[in-house]
Amino acid sequence: MPEGTVKWFNASKSYGFIEYEDGPDVFVHYSAIQDSGYRTLEDGQNVEFEIVDGPKGLQATNVKPLIGFAFEPVELSLLKGRRGVDKNGL
Repeated sequence: MPEGTVKWFNASKSYGFIEYEDGPDVFVHYSAIQDSGYRTLEDGQNVEFEIVDGPKGLQATNVKPLIGFAFEPVELSLLKGRRGVDKNGL
């Protein structure tokens, strides 16, 4: 089952897109999310999913949120001088 990252998801419109290494972005509808309660995804959230050929192209199904988010690394020099960050960047 492929893993990817939520590129964006609009909860009010109930859809978004997942990006993954092996191909183009994949459409995802809230009905494909396998989670209890309110089914939504967060931008940057890691997911595993299956891909089907939908009426308008590739579509994700059986989407399962994974623990953790994908974040861009932050250069420590950008944090220098901020409260709570010592000279070692910790």
